[in-house]
Amino acid sequence: MRRRIGAHMVASVATSPHVAMSVEVDFSGVDAVRAAAGPMWRQSEGRSLTYLPFIASALCRAIAA
Repeated sequence: MRRRIGAHMVASVATSPHVAMSVEVDFSGVDAVRAAAGPMWRQSEGRSLTYLPFIASALCRAIAA
């Protein structure tokens, strides 16, 4: 059993890419928009305005570009 686990671990390291990437982003503009529009958004939508819509929008624009 240990040999099979060891062989599987070695195969996993050999076949799977092991990469770490880090990106630093300035969210001060997003924070300002969230602070200004957050209460209105909560009142109309019933939940908080999170970072996800801003990230998704930026990602879609980057892919299109």
